[in-house]
Amino acid sequence: MNKNIILSIAILLTSITHSVFTQGRPDAEVITSSNRRVDPVNRVAARPQAFDTVLPAPQNLYPLLAVRAENQIAVNEIDPAIMKIKPNLSKLYNGYARLGAGNRLMGLAEVYYGSLRHRRMNWGVNVNHLSEWGQLADFAPSQYDITDVNTFLDIRERGYTYGGSLNYRNQGLHYYGFRNPDAPRDSIHQRFNNIQSEFFYHSHQKDTAHLNYRIGVKYHYINDRKPKNDTFNLWRAQEHYLAVQSNWKYRMSNHLLLSNLAADFDVFYNNYRYGIRDTSIAGFGDGFIQQNTLIQLRPYTSFYSLNNLLQFKFGGELSIDV
Repeated sequence: MNKNIILSIAILLTSITHSVFTQGRPDAEVITSSNRRVDPVNRVAARPQAFDTVLPAPQNLYPLLAVRAENQIAVNEIDPAIMKIKPNLSKLYNGYARLGAGNRLMGLAEVYYGSLRHRRMNWGVNVNHLSEWGQLADFAPSQYDITDVNTFLDIRERGYTYGGSLNYRNQGLHYYGFRNPDAPRDSIHQRFNNIQSEFFYHSHQKDTAHLNYRIGVKYHYINDRKPKNDTFNLWRAQEHYLAVQSNWKYRMSNHLLLSNLAADFDVFYNNYRYGIRDTSIAGFGDGFIQQNTLIQLRPYTSFYSLNNLLQFKFGGELSIDV
């Protein structure tokens, strides 16, 4: 079949060439023989398919879910935990007041007001009173009363704490230790006033390589009843007490004796006056005046042993009375 196609093309080209070159010339007739056999044709019954490699797309088939399905759930057993329950802190109030009474005309009163639970500050005011106005049979008048007023303030920071307190006491009484119910009260009456104040500063750094210390100042004042006659004002007992106390702690090394070095350094001053020195007055007694200053130094070290059951403390003390 291919040969016939090539032959037909050659004849066509020859005719075209002849017609070009023979224009204007007389026509020439050429007679040839040829084989025009047609090859048999068979019809293919199969559908056409591609011979290239084609990966078919996978078909996912899922089973249909039932409208109602019974689910089975299995839970692993868990061992019960041991819980330690602590009760909550009781409710705290800013203050309270108490009143009471007893036989022989006794009275009691207490008032307190202060801050609630606070990480940084703690302060409060407390007033107490106790008195008795009765009479012991066959004895001199024995009435007495005591009133206390206390205030305090503490402020705590990260590495130090400071604060102070101020206390006042007023106490009245009678010297009733003798049998005379008709004794005049003014002759056996006495009253004392006492004032106490304190201020401190405490360094408590967590790093033991630093020096921690505590410095405090205390002052006390006490006097008795003022005489009715101003001429005897010097015969009113008075005492002044001043103290400067400090504690110093330092950890030098891990050695047993040097691990907790500490020292106390204190200075005390006391001044007591009653009347005039080397003088005696009827009804008042002898005059007495005393002043002294005491300086103390107490270095020491301490450690624990036997699983913290025993504490051993070694040190010394040096006192100087000026």
